[in-house]
Amino acid sequence: MRILCDTIQDDCYPPVPIERERSAVRAFLLNDKNEIALLHVKGRDDFGDRDHYETPGGGVEPGESLQNALRREMGEELGVTIDILAEVGVIANEYNLLRRRDVQHYFLARVTGTRPKAPTEEEKALFAGVEWFAPEALLSMYDSRPVENVGLEIHRRDRIAAAAALDIAKELGIF
Repeated sequence: MRILCDTIQDDCYPPVPIERERSAVRAFLLNDKNEIALLHVKGRDDFGDRDHYETPGGGVEPGESLQNALRREMGEELGVTIDILAEVGVIANEYNLLRRRDVQHYFLARVTGTRPKAPTEEEKALFAGVEWFAPEALLSMYDSRPVENVGLEIHRRDRIAAAAALDIAKELGIF
């Protein structure tokens, strides 16, 4: 998978030594109208007040392939089954409050069906819902939506990956 940018430093919270690394997967997930799903994260947690969008996804479990982790996360968070269309790339970002560096593996995928959701308690508390964006509106949403705290870092990271995902979708003839 290609590197989309160098590590995004956490400039929202005081610098600390990074103590661990986690692999994660994320998807630019298309529906039958070629709209892209984003989770609306809203609430309060250790990062403070949150009101931003984030690509669905999460951590890779020990021994799990990236593709299987992506399928599991899409089922747990969105209640969908997917077809993986392409690898998009990798972006690493640091979370000072967690003392963690996440290596995000982005994919382009399409919804193929539904299944029962299985969100964590934290996800239930923070996910305000799923919103679907037209491809032409995605980048401008990242550029114009005011966000704070960890949302700044997440929007920076996901915007870089979104531009690459949109280019790949165009190359594949999806848009």
